[in-house]
Amino acid sequence: MFTGFLPLWCGIAPQQNADKLVSTNYFADDRLCAQWGARSLSSRETTYSLEFSSNPSNWLGPVWIIVNYFVWKALRRYGYRKEADATPKDPDRRGN
Repeated sequence: MFTGFLPLWCGIAPQQNADKLVSTNYFADDRLCAQWGARSLSSRETTYSLEFSSNPSNWLGPVWIIVNYFVWKALRRYGYRKEADATPKDPDRRGN
């Protein structure tokens, strides 16, 4: 879930923890790093869904601008500037 990036966004996580979070949950595969940005919920979660919902918040997986802001700011704060600034389809998005 994108909320794992909030300690990075706030700048309170040690660099070692940030590196592990980013490598395990963002760069490793497409759990959170989707084609069009960061997902609000990992694609591996059982509640992940892109289906329309009557729930007005529907944070079950789509890409939301606020989520992408938190992740972008967190990545930049911890030295992942190139990856944060890469466009979604750019190979640099995953730290390549």
